[in-house]
Amino acid sequence: MKLHLGIGALAIGGAVLSLGLTRDEASAMVQTWWDSYFKKPALHVFWVAPGSEAERILPLKITPKPREKVRVLVGRSEVLRPSFEKQLGKEFQAKKRDAWNVRKTDRYGSAYQERVNELAPPKVTKAEL
Repeated sequence: MKLHLGIGALAIGGAVLSLGLTRDEASAMVQTWWDSYFKKPALHVFWVAPGSEAERILPLKITPKPREKVRVLVGRSEVLRPSFEKQLGKEFQAKKRDAWNVRKTDRYGSAYQERVNELAPPKVTKAEL
């Protein structure tokens, strides 16, 4: 199978290769992010946790014990642009059900909801006036 990757995917693939993964492993890792990261216009941040952190967070026991074990834990974060945050707020305030329901099913749906709530102006009660 020939893999066609964009610039970002190539950079990430190369980075995890340099950490000790095989070409097939690096390709598989990048492919798991394809639809949600590389096909989606956004600002994505990838970071690598040290091997000791990978072991602490996700302990792995293999029997029989292998001669060598390479652990690569790559974190992914999405940075929301102000224009996207405004769009989310408008969709939520206008109760555009179709648009908002799609957002809720996104892997970041709950984070989007939380951010919209953070950006919403505080409600003032009559007692506070």
